[in-house]
Amino acid sequence: MLKGKFVNLRNMLIEDIPMITKWFMENELSVFYISTSLASTEEVKAYFEGILKNPAKRRDFIITGKKDNIPLGMISIENINWVHRNASLSFFLGVQGERKREYARESYILCLDYAFSVINLHRVEMKILASNKPLLKLFQDWSDFYLKDGLESIHEHEATLKEAAFFMGEYTDFEIYAVFKERYKKLWEKTHTIIKELYSTQQNKKVT
Repeated sequence: MLKGKFVNLRNMLIEDIPMITKWFMENELSVFYISTSLASTEEVKAYFEGILKNPAKRRDFIITGKKDNIPLGMISIENINWVHRNASLSFFLGVQGERKREYARESYILCLDYAFSVINLHRVEMKILASNKPLLKLFQDWSDFYLKDGLESIHEHEATLKEAAFFMGEYTDFEIYAVFKERYKKLWEKTHTIIKELYSTQQNKKVT
């Protein structure tokens, strides 16, 4: 288990599939978690059963609440290339609420910690749908935490894939972000300081 201040990440289990199926059938953006369209509960179930039987090129985690262990979403390192030491990262949260941003931020960092420190990847990329404005804003806000202190961000925008996705009846772009091990390690202390500050702010809000 990967432990944070807001959330923990645990390995996905076969028992999670009914819950995951419910999330996928209710969330239209879930198609971009797995880069394919699954039209029925049977297809979702079969897809994730296949993942669990063949984990060689991916790592899948369930995001749970820190205090109550309630499942909140999922995050995956996928398409792992063990020769070139690179992979892609995708996630979505099956819950809504004011703390969704904190859940997403820390899940992202815990997964990067694992990618670079445990399985020794060199590069991790993330494809974000251009119309997914909340997630793009989260990435920009995250970069601003570093830029305001004169530092480079842990991730960089590498490219825009023009009209690479068909979503909600029209073609739209993918924005490609990448994180590199050496840069991430250099900014590790700053990154975890940011998480601690966000946690302290959240705790102070509870008190007031």
